[in-house]
Amino acid sequence: MNSKRWVAALATGILCTTGLTSLARAFQEAPMLTELVEAGSLPPVDERLPAKPTVVNALEVGQYGGTGAAPSAARAIAGAPPS
Repeated sequence: MNSKRWVAALATGILCTTGLTSLARAFQEAPMLTELVEAGSLPPVDERLPAKPTVVNALEVGQYGGTGAAPSAARAIAGAPPS
């Protein structure tokens, strides 16, 4: 097991055994939304999240932004024409 995965597994185990209730308010604002929050157009992240959000423990943290692409099946379900 490489060191990053070992550290991630150890950290996940520690968080699971100590409880996540105190970390529920530790969510950070997405950088591209900061201006909207400061202008009052969007509530702060703590006010936008549900009381008990679903949290997925990821091995890596990605980058904000980019372009997403929906698979053909998802496009068909959504009623969009195939690309």
